[in-house]
Amino acid sequence: MLEPLERVTPSPMLFEGIHCTIGVDRPARGIILITLDGHDIGELGDGPFREMEKDFMADRPLQLFIDARLGKTASIEVSGEWARWLAKHRGRFSKIHMLTASRFIQMSADLVRRFAGLGETMQLYSEPRAFDAALGAAIAKSCAPRVFEGAHGVITISRPVDGVLLVRFEGHDIGEHGKEPFRELERNFRNGNRSVELFIDARKGLGASVHVSGAWADWLNANRTQFRQINMLTGSRFIEISASFVRKFSALEELMDLYSEAGAFEEALERAVTTQK
Repeated sequence: MLEPLERVTPSPMLFEGIHCTIGVDRPARGIILITLDGHDIGELGDGPFREMEKDFMADRPLQLFIDARLGKTASIEVSGEWARWLAKHRGRFSKIHMLTASRFIQMSADLVRRFAGLGETMQLYSEPRAFDAALGAAIAKSCAPRVFEGAHGVITISRPVDGVLLVRFEGHDIGEHGKEPFRELERNFRNGNRSVELFIDARKGLGASVHVSGAWADWLNANRTQFRQINMLTGSRFIEISASFVRKFSALEELMDLYSEAGAFEEALERAVTTQK
């Protein structure tokens, strides 16, 4: 049975106050990312808590990542609220990761961990690189597709197996999703060269703007060393022309194959998945 699709918006839910901003994002299935910027004095109330509780499911523990690299301070009252909330819901989380920057935030985080009784469940980081690596690894382990829905088109990104990425495109791509689909693909990149085979299924694609085609050409050219092979199934004649432009502009002729027959494309995808298993 296929995993349920994670439907996401291009930007996190933002709670903005005079002194601080808190973002709540879902970078992958089963992962919540909190970002804190500024001085948290409690002016945002329980809004961020209620937003996170939307993800609670009885059979699905979550990983919580709290990125406070831009956080300055947190009041004692705020730290107490976090400690009480995490203590109440600690069974919902398999792991809690928190990146601290200021000494004050670090002390507050340690206080929260102790009073919530989280022990080894909560890991504190002082180095952004280590925190980012843990977040990247957690995202890479999540195989649930991400769906970027817009008024004109839908882009779905999935990872059938490690080393194979599948992008499905429906409708008209006018750039309404911004750079988020590219960022999602980059989360699956590894340090090794030629580590990924990319499949783009545009059989239901109706059109792509010149701006979008240019953005894809630039992105593929910039990341060409990551790909063993790029395969694209075109639907409409317009998509076929756009794909040919991307391939030529990115100088990917030897790396990128275009398909007009769905059967041949699906056979290539099946071979890639079987090889990587």
